[in-house]
Parts: sequence; structure tokens; C-alpha cells
Amino acid sequence: MSSNGFYSKSRNLVLLVWLLMLGSIGIAFHAHLLQQQMGKLRATVDEHSARLVAPLKQGEEQMAKSHEARWTAAMDSVRLAQAEMRNKGNLLSQVKDKVMEYVTKNKSPDVLVKKLRDEFESVLQTEIDILEAKKGIYNLSAEIRMLVREKILKLPIDTKALYTHDGKELENLLKMDQEDNELVKYVRRKMLVTPSPRNVPYNLQFPGKKDRSEGQLPAFLDIFANKTTGGFFIECGAFDGEELSNTLDLEERYNWTGALIEGSPTNFKVLTSRNRKSTLVPACLSVEKHPTQVKFEDGRTLGKIFNISGVPVQSVPGRPKNPLVDVLCLPFYTIYKALDQTEIDIFVLDIEGHENEVLRTIPFEKVKIHVLIAEFSHGVKFTKEDMKKFMLEKDYRLYEGSKQNYWPKENFMFIKKGCQYDTKHP
Repeated sequence: MSSNGFYSKSRNLVLLVWLLMLGSIGIAFHAHLLQQQMGKLRATVDEHSARLVAPLKQGEEQMAKSHEARWTAAMDSVRLAQAEMRNKGNLLSQVKDKVMEYVTKNKSPDVLVKKLRDEFESVLQTEIDILEAKKGIYNLSAEIRMLVREKILKLPIDTKALYTHDGKELENLLKMDQEDNELVKYVRRKMLVTPSPRNVPYNLQFPGKKDRSEGQLPAFLDIFANKTTGGFFIECGAFDGEELSNTLDLEERYNWTGALIEGSPTNFKVLTSRNRKSTLVPACLSVEKHPTQVKFEDGRTLGKIFNISGVPVQSVPGRPKNPLVDVLCLPFYTIYKALDQTEIDIFVLDIEGHENEVLRTIPFEKVKIHVLIAEFSHGVKFTKEDMKKFMLEKDYRLYEGSKQNYWPKENFMFIKKGCQYDTKHP
């Protein structure tokens, strides 16, 4: 190989190396420029993102503060309610801590009763007193929830949901006997609306009215000698909780409580607004010893069962005077068990026609009802004499009301013979 050829090849190799180096430098330079552009782009994106996200974060922070304030207000309300219960110095505030202490230690009911009696024998005389105190304590949390819902969260009661039952669930309910514990649990879970707390004012159309009943109040006060503590009633046909109410004055003026049963969804919606201090039950009473689904006349004072379960609407004589709605009717005894109440001082039964049938579903040997008042004037299947005879057979006697009152013209009032309130009226 000549020297010229060698030098020529060497030059070409050097040029190739230089070209590769220049190419690498160019690529590196372009990569640097690209990185700078990507950095600027990221910065721009971050800037725009920050502008977009800032209001969202601000909104989230404000929402969090709002929820926190709302929760704080609710808890303050709970603490105030608890403080108020403690400050009242009543029976519940005296035994609350001890009951919870014994319950958390898994003490048996007998041990609990004995210890409570030993420590509070001056105010707790019987097992019944103690059991009622326990119920009151456990109801306290429900009262607080009601207060928070109504006064803090402002959530209205969903009346439609209370009268609505899942198809499969309803099918099972209709097969249950009135004493079935699963039925009782369902009623407790779904169909008992918590009483309004005592410190929440009533919302009445005519506040201050002297006697809202049809004259039954004087008879009640005569029988119970102005009983002002521990009185318990069940009123079926509660209407709107005010007009023609047999129990509102006992509750408002004499510190009674109880359960208000109403089959009309329209009336029940008004009833929930009255702030009654009693449990509300969105149902009608069954004429069978098991739940029934009926067509119910959703009217004012004349709301009633139109057809009994299994009877086609078209076969019922006459025409409904009000819109028909589907309503679940519960046996009285199921509600009695769900309320977990050992004694009923007054049971008011005014359901526009099926009173006799309902009475025949009640196992009177298993319930303690001192006074029972039932309407007989709209009887569908039985007469007033049938009602009188049946109740006398159940060891009740008639209470003779004043002829000047209207109520004896359409109602019977019965007193359980030998009960503690019968001594004044032999």
C-alpha cells in the first residue's frame, strides 16, 4: 500500500470520527433543548393544574369545615341533652351509670336487680320499677338521635318509606304468627318511630285547648286519680295526634307517654309533625293473629280498612269514600311485645268498624290492660252487644260514663276487674 493511500484512508477515518462526535453533540444539544421545552411544558401544566385544583381544594376544605362544624354542633347538642338529663336529678340520672356499669360487666339480670334495689331502695320498690328505668336509659340514646335529626340535621321523617315493605320481605311477614320473635324484631327495627324529646315544643294547631277528647279525659282522670308519673297508653286510630285525641292531654299535662298507631299515611305525616312524646307506629291493626296487607281508605277521620286481606276490592259492598292505599296491618300483640311494655294503663281502639275483630286477636291472658275504650258504632261483623259480652267474659266490667258526655253513645269503656284502679269503682 502506498503512503498516499494510507494517508487518504486515515483522513477519511478522522473525518468520520469528527462527524460522529458532531452528531453526538447535536443530539445531546437537541435533547437538552427538548428537556428544557418539556420542563417549561410541565411547569405550564402544573401552573394550570394548580389554578384548577385550588378552588377544588378550597371547596373541600370548606366542606370539611362545614361537616366538622355540623358534627361539633350535633355533639354539643348531645352533650347538652345528656347534661340536661343529669341535671334533672330524676330516677334515670340516678341509676344510669350503675346500670351501664353492671351491664358492661355482664352481670345477670337478677344480680342487676338486687344491686339496684340495694343502692336505690328508697326510690326503686319493685322489679318493674327497675326494668322501666333500664328501658328509659336505653331510650335516651334514641331520644338524642331524634333531637339531632330534627333540630340539627333537619332531616324530615320519610313517611312513604315507613309504609313501604319489600316484596319478598312482605311475603315472609304475612306468614308469621303474632308471637314470632322475628316479626317483633322487624317491627322494632322498621316500624317504631322514636318519641319526640320532652324538651322539644309541641307543634299543635290549637295549643292550650282544654280537652281535645270527646269527654273521655275526665273519666280517665277519675279512674287514675290524676296519675302523673309512669302512665302508659296505646291509641289506635291516633288520627293527626291532636284533633279528637284521647291521649294528648294525658301526655302534655300529666306527663304520660305511650304509642300512637295510625293506618292512614296522610294522617301519619301530620302526626309526625306534632312532636308527640310517644312512639309512633305507621300501621293498622290486623283482624287476624298474623300480619295482613289491606286496602286502606286514606281519609281524614274516616280512614279505615276497606277490604280485609284476601277479599277482592270489587266484592266489597259500597264504594270507598277516600283513595285506597296498601297498608300493612299488624296484630296488637306483636306491637305490644315490640314496645316491651309490661302494663298498658289505657288502650284506645277507634278504627271505624273492625274493633270487635281486633279484640278477638288479643291473648288477654298474656297482656295487662287496665282500661280499654273501644268504639262500637261502626261495627262491620259484630254488634255492640257482642263486644260487651266478649269483654265481660275476659273479666272486664263496664265503666258508666256521664250521660252528658258524647263518648258513651258510641264507645264502651271497660276496667279490668280487680286491677289496682278498680278499687275506687267496685
